[in-house]
Amino acid sequence: MGQGPSTSQETEGEKGGRMIDWKAAADGLESLEQRAEANRRAWEAYYQAQDAACEQLRAQARRFRKGEG
Repeated sequence: MGQGPSTSQETEGEKGGRMIDWKAAADGLESLEQRAEANRRAWEAYYQAQDAACEQLRAQARRFRKGEG
């Protein structure tokens, strides 16, 4: 009833007698974190561009309504 290994890599390592490459695992995690941060920045830029486009349309609509009045 003990707690098992946290990854399938660990299980393979224990059964096969191989060591876990913690450096590779840490590098992989760092790479994922960098990709996640880049993805977050890209979505943030996308939403800012959408907000700017919406504001331009709102301004255009205000000008149009003023012209009709």
